Order: sequence, then C-alpha cells, then structure tokens
Amino acid sequence: MSEKTVMLSYDQAPPSSNKNYGIGGRGHPQAIARTKRRWEQIWMAELMRRQVPRGCSYVRATALVEYADRRRRDSDNLYFPISKPLGDSLTKVGIIEDDDPRHYAFERPVISIGVEGLNRITKSRITIMLTYTKEA
Repeated sequence: MSEKTVMLSYDQAPPSSNKNYGIGGRGHPQAIARTKRRWEQIWMAELMRRQVPRGCSYVRATALVEYADRRRRDSDNLYFPISKPLGDSLTKVGIIEDDDPRHYAFERPVISIGVEGLNRITKSRITIMLTYTKEA
C-alpha cells in the first residue's frame, strides 16, 4: 500500500451550519440542497483536476479555512458543511467505494482568522489536504 497526499483549494469558504442556506442549517430544504450540490461540484472538479486516482481504499481529509476578518468562528459549524459534500464527491467520482468510516475520515477543520492576501471578493479560502491509500 502506498500513501499519497494532494491539496485541494478554493477561494471561498462554505457557509457555516448557522447560515439558513448552509449544509446542516435550519433553512429551506431546497436552498440547503442547492448549497450541498454546489460544493459537491466544486470538490468533484478539484478532485479531477488534481487527478486523484479512483479505487482508493481509504481517504483522510483535513481542512484549513482562512478568513480575512478577525471574527471568531466555531469549527464545529464548518465540520458537516465540508465533510458531507467532500465525502459524497469522493464517492461519486469513484475515488472511494463509500464515505463510511472504513473508507473516509474527516478531521475537525482548522480556522485561521486575520489572513492577508485572500480573494478580494470572498475574503476567504478553504484548503483540503487529502491523504489517500491506494493498494498496489
């Protein structure tokens, strides 16, 4: 078995669970579904662009979410909005068989505030480090 790492990045952070349209939020189900689909598409495109191989036996993911402002944020409110679309994307693209604990793990996101040099419009960025195991 060989373990490899790849970085995925996007110049916008997903909405927190506290947002009414955020994944895991309390808003209208169609708005929440649209948000989830959008983030699945973002991660599927990134996975294909980075040429992550199909048929991996296990993927472990960690996320760094950066914001230009200095407002405090709770990483628990970003866990599900990142983990669910990413796990579903890994499955839909065929990188892993299923996003169950035998094939996929997502660690609590790390949040960094007051970061300079981010996208001028979104003022945020998410970077995912995927470590995958592909059996020889």
